[in-house]
Amino acid sequence: MKRGKFVAVCYDGKYGRRVKGEVLRTNKSKILVRFAEYVGHAVVEHWFHQRRRAAKWGGPRKYYAGFVPVPDSLMVGLGIGDVGDWYRVSPWKDAE
Repeated sequence: MKRGKFVAVCYDGKYGRRVKGEVLRTNKSKILVRFAEYVGHAVVEHWFHQRRRAAKWGGPRKYYAGFVPVPDSLMVGLGIGDVGDWYRVSPWKDAE
């Protein structure tokens, strides 16, 4: 993912819960993305780290994801996580 490109920032890792974000900076294994929260709609800038998963599941092996600390997080309120909301970054598809 390159600087200036638009990406889909997917709440809870689900593509149907995506918001449009923009890559501001890149590093070797992380990207800085500006996007609006899925639940609260506040604008957030967050560094997402590159992660890897096993090849047996199919699809891309490398992806960017992480917990974003937000006030009044839905996941913290439900007891699912203690850090914040989980987001996964995917390429933005303009054909939709």
